[in-house]
Amino acid sequence: MKRWTKSDWLILLGVLVVAGFFRLWQLHAIPPGFQFDEAYNAADALRVSAGERPLFFEANGGREALHIYWIAPFVAALGANAFALRLASAVVGSTSVALSYVLWRELIQDRTVAALASLLMAISYWHVHFSRYGIRAILMPLMLTLTLYCLWRATMTGERREWVIARAAKNWRVSASPHWLFAILCGVLLGLSLYAHPAARFVPVIVVAWFVWQWWQVWKHSGLSLLVIALVALVVFMPLGLYFLNNPQAFLGHPTVVAITDQRVGEGSVLAAFGANTLRVLGMFFVSGDTAWIHNLSGRPVFDLIVAAFFVIGLVVWAKRIRQGEPAAILILLWLPIMLLPTLLSDGAPNFSRAIGVMPALFVIPALGMAQAIGFVARGLPQLRYALPAAALLASALFTFDDYFVRFASAPETFVAYDVDKLEAAQQARALAQSDRVYVAPLLAQHATFALATGDAGLKSFDNGEVVVLPARDEQRGMTYLFPVSVDPGYMDWFEHTYGTLAHRQVVDDSRGNVLLYAYRIAAQDIPADARLLPPALPVAPQKIVNVRFDNAIELVGYRIAAPQSSEQPYQLTLIWQARQSVTQDYTLFIHLDDASGARIAQRDRRPGNGSYPTTVWSPGDSVIETYELAIRDKSARLQFAVGWYLVGDGARAHVLDAQNIPIDDQFRFSAEGTP
Repeated sequence: MKRWTKSDWLILLGVLVVAGFFRLWQLHAIPPGFQFDEAYNAADALRVSAGERPLFFEANGGREALHIYWIAPFVAALGANAFALRLASAVVGSTSVALSYVLWRELIQDRTVAALASLLMAISYWHVHFSRYGIRAILMPLMLTLTLYCLWRATMTGERREWVIARAAKNWRVSASPHWLFAILCGVLLGLSLYAHPAARFVPVIVVAWFVWQWWQVWKHSGLSLLVIALVALVVFMPLGLYFLNNPQAFLGHPTVVAITDQRVGEGSVLAAFGANTLRVLGMFFVSGDTAWIHNLSGRPVFDLIVAAFFVIGLVVWAKRIRQGEPAAILILLWLPIMLLPTLLSDGAPNFSRAIGVMPALFVIPALGMAQAIGFVARGLPQLRYALPAAALLASALFTFDDYFVRFASAPETFVAYDVDKLEAAQQARALAQSDRVYVAPLLAQHATFALATGDAGLKSFDNGEVVVLPARDEQRGMTYLFPVSVDPGYMDWFEHTYGTLAHRQVVDDSRGNVLLYAYRIAAQDIPADARLLPPALPVAPQKIVNVRFDNAIELVGYRIAAPQSSEQPYQLTLIWQARQSVTQDYTLFIHLDDASGARIAQRDRRPGNGSYPTTVWSPGDSVIETYELAIRDKSARLQFAVGWYLVGDGARAHVLDAQNIPIDDQFRFSAEGTP
């Protein structure tokens, strides 16, 4: 490697300043919101901060651990918010740009090309976008830069160095570095990269292909270096590898689902799917890029028109260097197509998140084109030799600035893609929780962004299509149930049917004046003091009061039965429960329908709310009401219900208590005709 000078350090500083500006400016506000992938990452970072040390994070389709461990200190210091995650990405992105200069300064031995390539990466919309997005993809350019730098330093020494000098241009030089140290470092980084992103599974292919090319050119197998790299990488990867061996679905699950070999993706023809993907991926550079708003200004190609022109010129220069056998050109030739495979072989091509591993190699090609233009101008107007690339870089930077900070930042689709509505819904829910007991429809409650933003607000959730819940009466606090605007209207119709005139609907708007939430509120004075006092007009009010206690924690207040009117109709049994105290165990309800001889006619076993409101979240005084359907064939038989609770783990049943709290049974029986 040519000795670094003051100019190199100044270039590196300038590159870092440009990269830092595009990655840090307005980071607290752009992009808006807190996208759900980021929220999952933040939640897992909290787990790491709390002392957990997983090798793989299984939620959200499964994610490798390196990114989570990287963001954990940022989350610990700044909180589980979007800014903390995006700052971590901005640091990685800026570092990747700076190290790309070091990489190309070493490989190409041309300060101008190295500077141009790193500056193009610094102002690239694609890289800027992911440098401001708190997901794992941003690690790929960094890991590839470090891994392949060490690969180069480990292999381009000794006899191979002499061969390079003989075969390459006269100004080509390669340092005689301590290659065994770099071989070990390459192995460490190669192993670590597999903890970063699924696309990193293709990086070993680049390493092997590089050794194959060297062997073919030099006619001497450099297997010892490859063996060192492979063994070290294997040792580093082994913990995760053993995890994947014991949990193959974690390794294969998501990649298998999105692969073109899947029937849903390939539609029966893998070759046709690959061909279509190839055309779309080739088109992403100049015609149309990723259409997903979380990855891109939808449809924006990788290169603007200015950089695209230099890319075309650079292709010619690059092809010439490949023909000359320049190792750096060959390495890029191996790098680019291999790291395009993750998007070529999967759905939604081009997918910028899966293809991000082509950086920083991709930017060498337009940099070669710019360097060629500099040389052409220098022959005629040497005083203007740098004016053309400077103007081109400035124009491209302005395109990126406008596309990202103006068009993308203000697009309505960005607000949706980055879950601004979920953050605003969380703010509204937290505000309502100051005066009411707030319940949230599962569709919203289970969204990672909403869940993270309301984790300490004391909200609850249940599926109103499965269960009716009323909290204990509190003279100061009412009840509010929140539906997101995207809810099926049938759920709101059913809510109005089951809660009747108790609930009153309100519409909550977002910051842009659009409907955000539908809120159904029951005023404090309208909440019945006891489930026995539910208004008779409600379809869930008890017809028969029984007051049966199970382990003094859960009480069956009463029930109502709708007997079938025809052979096609089932029995409908509504059970009205009330929590006498907090329930620490997760019980499952059983309902048996037996004939007079005790033979089982029908049976239902289900956790409350079909699992959406388990007994462990019941609060003292909660009324929990569910309706069950049991189909039978013989409508004339005399039938009897038996209901009770059991634990799934060991089958232990809750006991029915008498007035003296003495267990007398483990189920309560009553006639299907309604007479106990």
